[in-house]
Amino acid sequence: MMSEIKDIQFAIHNVFENITDNAVSNDIIEPGMLADDGKSLVWEAMSEREIDGDVCHAFELRYSEDETINGEMAGRLLGIYAVSKDGKKFYQYNMANDTWE
Repeated sequence: MMSEIKDIQFAIHNVFENITDNAVSNDIIEPGMLADDGKSLVWEAMSEREIDGDVCHAFELRYSEDETINGEMAGRLLGIYAVSKDGKKFYQYNMANDTWE
């Protein structure tokens, strides 16, 4: 069981890195705004949820509440993501049409 937990943690960490890298490459966020620094961007755990039959861990990526760093963007949502408990599936929430993809 401990091995499975480590695999899931590793998968989630990789997903967070990939999301952050993609956000930088698509000019959504600026380089140096790391999602784990707790200053510019923060990951917030939401809950467990079922998506397409998979039990997943869902997370929000937000600008931190620090107005001196983020100004008017402080606290704003960048995206909602989920990773299946087995670490094999990744979902992004599409706010435009209220679906998980």
